[in-house]
Amino acid sequence: AHQCVQTLNAVISSFRQTVRSTAFKIKLKAYHRNVHENTKSAYRYIDALFERHAKLLFVRLDVGYGKENNKWVTDRDAKAHRDQLIAYVRKNYHDLVGYVWKLEYGPRKRYHYHLLFIFNGSFVRKDITIGKSIGEYWKTAITKEHGVYWNCNANKAVYGDHLGIGMIHRSDQNRKNVYIVLNYLTKTDLFVKARVSKGMRTFGKGEIIKRRRKRFNRR
Repeated sequence: AHQCVQTLNAVISSFRQTVRSTAFKIKLKAYHRNVHENTKSAYRYIDALFERHAKLLFVRLDVGYGKENNKWVTDRDAKAHRDQLIAYVRKNYHDLVGYVWKLEYGPRKRYHYHLLFIFNGSFVRKDITIGKSIGEYWKTAITKEHGVYWNCNANKAVYGDHLGIGMIHRSDQNRKNVYIVLNYLTKTDLFVKARVSKGMRTFGKGEIIKRRRKRFNRR
């Protein structure tokens, strides 16, 4: 018992020295700066989409892996599966206008993604159905029944007055709730930063495609 106490005290002492070090403070500051930049970028992204479309349909999904299988999933596996899912949505939902994703890591869930798909609300309805369809594709086609998902749009009551998903018009007062969702998607997750391969991104979004100018023939 005495040896265990000494070992524990040594670990605590080492931890304190680390968090007080200049190198740690610089790294932590960089994490917070990155979060701030991601948040501003996400805000601009959504604002640009609202400028183009009178209303947007937001579909939010949390996808991951079952407890019996998640310990075998690497960060690269998760990335490959995320790419497959986004490619599927882009191919099969022609009114998709944007998306935002975030990778997280937890002791129980391990690698999992929070995804926000954005559709042109003038042509797309039935957000709950869309969320279920995308989730089922993740579960059955991509992860071969090893995956799990949570359809946030089917559980809107959970969010109360801060609902930032579903159909939202650019002039709606609850448009501000979309930014609450973005704040969550861009917050720092130190667990995942410590787990992923060097250089691997943990946050991303689609790109705004520039509109082509119409050409007029001069006579």
